[in-house]
Amino acid sequence: MNYQKVILSGNATNDAQLKTSQNGEVTYVTFSMGVSDAKNNTTFFPVVVFGNSVEAVATFVTKGRLVLVDGRLEVNDKNRFSVVADLVRFGPEPVNVKSTG
Repeated sequence: MNYQKVILSGNATNDAQLKTSQNGEVTYVTFSMGVSDAKNNTTFFPVVVFGNSVEAVATFVTKGRLVLVDGRLEVNDKNRFSVVADLVRFGPEPVNVKSTG
């Protein structure tokens, strides 16, 4: 039996982009997220979302927002990977700090 599952928690590095497949039949969302380890090394993951949560992800995933992604890895024919999300949870929105000076 083969099984694959990826769970990541980190910050979105860009606003989610709503897209449509070339034939116009499938709508999906893409964004990237950075995940840091205990030594503050950050790994960046491209994320793709299909299905019922597309609209919510497109609306609420903005640069800097904490997100939790539960999904699987997919590798394309150029050996580039992305995370295909089954579930995306949103953390608090990033706080914009304005300088007073």
